Amino acid sequence: MRLERLDLTRYGRFTDAALDFPAPQAGAPDFHIIYGPNEAGKSTLFSAWLDFLFGIPARTPYDFLHKGPTMRIGARITHAGGTLDLVRLKKNSASLGDPHGAPVPETSLQALLGGLSRDSYGAMFSLDDETIERGGESILASKGDLGEMLFSASAGLSGLGPQLDGLRGALDEFHKPGGRKGMLRETRAAITDLDRRRRELDTSAAAFRRLSAEVNAAETQWREARAGEAALDAALRQRRDLLAAAPLRQRLADLRAKWQPFAALPPRPRPIRPASARSRTSASLWIRGSPTVPRDWPKPMPVLRSSRPIPCWTKPAPRLPPPKLCAPNTRPRSRICRAAAPSATRRATICASPLRGSTKAARILPR
Repeated sequence: MRLERLDLTRYGRFTDAALDFPAPQAGAPDFHIIYGPNEAGKSTLFSAWLDFLFGIPARTPYDFLHKGPTMRIGARITHAGGTLDLVRLKKNSASLGDPHGAPVPETSLQALLGGLSRDSYGAMFSLDDETIERGGESILASKGDLGEMLFSASAGLSGLGPQLDGLRGALDEFHKPGGRKGMLRETRAAITDLDRRRRELDTSAAAFRRLSAEVNAAETQWREARAGEAALDAALRQRRDLLAAAPLRQRLADLRAKWQPFAALPPRPRPIRPASARSRTSASLWIRGSPTVPRDWPKPMPVLRSSRPIPCWTKPAPRLPPPKLCAPNTRPRSRICRAAAPSATRRATICASPLRGSTKAARILPR
């Protein structure tokens, strides 16, 4: 009998997994090694093969993922009479069947096993640590070579005693119960030290969230403090400005007290605004070209008898109309004189002054 394929359809931690054991080439050994890290599923694979051959027990440690009758194991077996594709389910009876669900009698497998039970098959063909230890204890309990010979003959092994001694020596080097040295103890101490250093350097999710919240709160407080600082700085600058203006306020109060006796006086006349260049040009052209006063000018003021000019009013030079020519041989009623001024923004005062004879005229004098 040879195992061609083992299907772990629903068994242990496996779902729809399959493991092929292809036939060797001609002349090559028919030997397969399955290796992997701890908890990879090697023991699960070993137990699945035994459960396929002899049935899944009612209480099995491999139903933690697939419960009850959902557990399913399949295999392809070749023998001298042909090939068998069988499926094993977790049932109390009729648990063996073909891939289509039709039941298959248990005798089809029992004939290939030669009538071996589960324990006998495990002791002879499914060696593990527990089987080897039980065999060693049986050899030692026999107190001679008879037990070793019997176990070696049943298991198909020879020279099992020296091999067990070598294995026990290697085991004592790895770990000896009650000993202070050993690879396992040293490795455990190194792992403990690394775990301690990891806990010192590591930060849990709760601690990270707490630290993040503290950072956010501190940043919010800092922003509030900066805003408060800016407000206090503005208030301080305002207080400093008020303190600097205190002497000026007292001076203002003194000046108002001095000005109070003159509060009943009339307001000061408005100053003369400088005439524009166009107005001054128009006035100059009219004065030079027109011998008479235009009609839209105000009436001439009465002559005041005085030895010097008397100011009448102060105003900017008016915007004069274009020059108006008079008829020839017309005697003018008044004479307009323009006083020369060095500045374009000269202010002029229009005054009345006595002239010879009965003719009245206005004169523009510099201020």
